[in-house]
Amino acid sequence: MRIMIFMMFKNEADLLYPWLVYHANLVGKENLMIFDNGSEETRTKAVVAQAKSEGFNIRYELSSADSFIHRGEIYKGLINYFNENNAADFYLLMDCDEFLAVNVDGQLSLSIDDIKQDLSKFLNCDAPLSIHAGLDNHPYIHGLYIWAAGQQKTFFSKGIVDFLDLGFHNGSTTSSNSPKKTNIVFIHFHFRRYMQMREMARAKLLHYTQDFTEHGLRKYVEEKRDGWHCALELMYKEEEYIDLFKSRRHHYKEHPQIRDSFNKLGLGLPFS
Repeated sequence: MRIMIFMMFKNEADLLYPWLVYHANLVGKENLMIFDNGSEETRTKAVVAQAKSEGFNIRYELSSADSFIHRGEIYKGLINYFNENNAADFYLLMDCDEFLAVNVDGQLSLSIDDIKQDLSKFLNCDAPLSIHAGLDNHPYIHGLYIWAAGQQKTFFSKGIVDFLDLGFHNGSTTSSNSPKKTNIVFIHFHFRRYMQMREMARAKLLHYTQDFTEHGLRKYVEEKRDGWHCALELMYKEEEYIDLFKSRRHHYKEHPQIRDSFNKLGLGLPFS
């Protein structure tokens, strides 16, 4: 079974190398299509240089803000191209803070054999596919996670892709608009400490707006514009942000298999 993963990043010094090593171990370096969306940060450039020296194929042709905004359409074209030329069995569209796993009878597994076992049920499926859930990290207590059952991410088998949105939350094929749910899980290292969170949220919103006033951010959230969750994050005071995680502390759980899998690859948990 061949699994291809597309990923675009910008200034992700803390996540990029773990993401590359982790997914290369699962699907092979040759099945990773990685695009640098114009990284400017010195640390990220150093990670990119190291990764390239280790044989990772990091591409630069999608380095503009316009490429980020239209990445759904770009990935649609890439999937359809590969469907006609050296097709993969599955195409996953991921962000640099998402790590591939699977739910097996209620237990999280990071095994490629278990991932392939679940995907085998959807070989040659002509409908879009969706993940089982996300598993979000705790930004202040490393090694704790909370299930995000409502997290929607779309990926594809060999069906011809007709539509894919910016965040890969929704997609369709020429045969179906209704996704089939898999047991695939994205371990989501999205949440960072307050100042890091603000820095990343602002950088992402710069693709769409330069109005960072309280009124402008509130309007952006109310209109549910692209990346509106970034505007919401920028509205939090530090105490409010920290309280978000304190208030649901009892819902977080350890999943030691995540730390174990990272350690076997010589990696620490992101942000630890």
